Amino acid sequence: MRFIKKLAILFLLTFPLAASSLPGSCVSYAGQDPRLKEMIRLADAIHGKFQVPWTYAQKVVELAYEAAKKSTAVTALDVLAVIYIESSFREAAVHHIGPSVGLMQINVLHHKIPDLKKPEVNINAGVDILDEYHQKGRDISYTLVSYNAGPSRAKQLCSKSGACETAYVKKFRKAREWLKGVKNNKEFKT
Repeated sequence: MRFIKKLAILFLLTFPLAASSLPGSCVSYAGQDPRLKEMIRLADAIHGKFQVPWTYAQKVVELAYEAAKKSTAVTALDVLAVIYIESSFREAAVHHIGPSVGLMQINVLHHKIPDLKKPEVNINAGVDILDEYHQKGRDISYTLVSYNAGPSRAKQLCSKSGACETAYVKKFRKAREWLKGVKNNKEFKT
């Protein structure tokens, strides 16, 4: 319980605007807003599994939730699952083969967006790209293959029936299941 109190206090100090709408007690807020509670669980699990600072994990989770609000194709868990497999939540990640950068590994040759190394820019750009591919495709699997391999390659890899079970899609599903378990307060392995 002491650990939960510390997390609550850290969250209130880190995100005073979100905290300003909460009741006076720094611990009682967790029962008031299930979304904040799940965001804290996600940040805690990401912090533990990927060894990133807790405040940074909380920032990434918050950015994912905000970006997903504007999306027609993806949820916050989808965004976090892409970050999980693309960069392991490492802000400064750079792909070893191609010029892809940031949390969502945006290819800088295909997407000329300034400041892609900033988490908020990278996440918003990644969600915009996922939305764009989703509008051209059929489902989340096709969208993910397009994101990972490009739209032309997705057409080759995905059958006309819509089957798009690539290794990337399988990794995504596994990451999303882990995140969903954390969000729903189930036991999880770090």
